[in-house]
Amino acid sequence: YYAMKILHKRGYVLNITNLPSYVLITVQIMNFIFIFLISYIVLQLVALGNKIELTTNILCILYFVLMTIILLMPICTIVALGGHLTRNIKAMIVLLLLIILVTSPILWVPGNLPDLLINILKLNPFNFVINGVQESTVFGTNAFFNLPSQVIFIFELVILYIWFDYLFTILKDEININKKGSKKVEL
Repeated sequence: YYAMKILHKRGYVLNITNLPSYVLITVQIMNFIFIFLISYIVLQLVALGNKIELTTNILCILYFVLMTIILLMPICTIVALGGHLTRNIKAMIVLLLLIILVTSPILWVPGNLPDLLINILKLNPFNFVINGVQESTVFGTNAFFNLPSQVIFIFELVILYIWFDYLFTILKDEININKKGSKKVEL
């Protein structure tokens, strides 16, 4: 949200036709990696302080962080571009984060829910990456070898990127049309 506001204020988003899509979300992704590293270091320090043995697998954690970045790229870009076209983007971001929080294994433990509800919630791609990082940190490589979840996640990514390409083209054209319209009014 903050990066989108800075880009909007300085006008960089207006020249979107010349920029690749990943340039728009570099700030958000770097912020995510920084926060993840800080939280992981704090987790390791707490585990060492309480003499809790964690069988972490760094390669598996890096895999799930990479999958999270790949998942966040289209979502952050669409939210940033949508923020240029609408005034209530802050409410949309809060609603989106609330939905992600409720449907991801952050507030609830998967073992306490009925199997049908767990299977429905496993369709959430954020559930896959959050659960994968959790299991990789505590159990090692167990989450990496869950092939059905991997296939579902890859399928969801393909669908997400197809929609992202479509929406990115529409939003980019809409922003450029608005930019050309505002230049005519100024002249």
